[in-house]
Amino acid sequence: MLSSAIALAANNTIPKGPRKTQCAWWCPEVEQAVTRRRQAQEDLQAHQDDDDKAETFQMASSEAQEIIEEAKARLWQEFTTDSRGELSSAAIWSVIRAIDGRTPSAKSSSMISSDDGKLASTNSTKANLFCKEYASVIRLPKDKAADKAITPKARQALSSPCRCTAATEELHQCSPFSYGELISALGKLPHKSAFGPDEISNTMLRNLSPLGQRCLLRTANLSWLSGEVPATWRIAEVRSIAKPGKPPNATSFFRPISLLSCIGKLVERLIHERLAHFMESNHLLHLAQAGFRRNSSTEEQVAAVTQFIHDGFSREGHLYAQLSSL
Repeated sequence: MLSSAIALAANNTIPKGPRKTQCAWWCPEVEQAVTRRRQAQEDLQAHQDDDDKAETFQMASSEAQEIIEEAKARLWQEFTTDSRGELSSAAIWSVIRAIDGRTPSAKSSSMISSDDGKLASTNSTKANLFCKEYASVIRLPKDKAADKAITPKARQALSSPCRCTAATEELHQCSPFSYGELISALGKLPHKSAFGPDEISNTMLRNLSPLGQRCLLRTANLSWLSGEVPATWRIAEVRSIAKPGKPPNATSFFRPISLLSCIGKLVERLIHERLAHFMESNHLLHLAQAGFRRNSSTEEQVAAVTQFIHDGFSREGHLYAQLSSL
């Protein structure tokens, strides 16, 4: 319901797509003639049995057509006078198509191949090749033996009451999100971020009215307190992006990206801020951890390793290091 309401409001208020490019022969005289024809057509639609309205519309249509033909002829005359035979046949035909109002034919789709040698030229066959390419990495491996031991514990944790509710302080880590937390999370949303299958972008969320923000906060708290994630937040739209410097003729030269719901990612940001504050304030993270922490970065780890190396040289001893990549 929330996504539908936001999408409906966006469709009624936000223009979609670029504006239509005017024809090369468009001029003020053509604009006025087309406007008169449109007004006459609207009057005829409102009074369909009026013969005078029908005659006025026919005269306006004929006048507009004549003015358009004169504008096209004038443009062609100016073009042939200025070109003086210096243009190629392809350039001349492009001008003819522009005057005639026809769009150039679409380029033929290039072939693409998979690792097993299968070829595809149409969009549907290409999509099938990419689906087979990414199926092995998108599906998580299942370990039934490990899941059998974890599932009862997870169900028990969800069904048992939260111990945080017995805390003496008014606000705790499991309390509902506040309006201030939502406003802070909305302000941190990236401006350039693609939307997911629900077509709700960060710009739409950032420009919600106070009423819309409170509805969004209520939805986030329902998911947070119930421990349930709506199915629409878990559905991703997978798109293929060409790898830099690789020819786009094989599926292995593309990498997949998953576009998730921006509402779900906003709720994820709320949860992350709450958990990060809880773990930092209770000193649950190791001091040496630098990744995914505020005011910490990988450069600090590089500086620490560099310092260890310099200390080892100064002591003239041995320094042992273990590096792993996950």
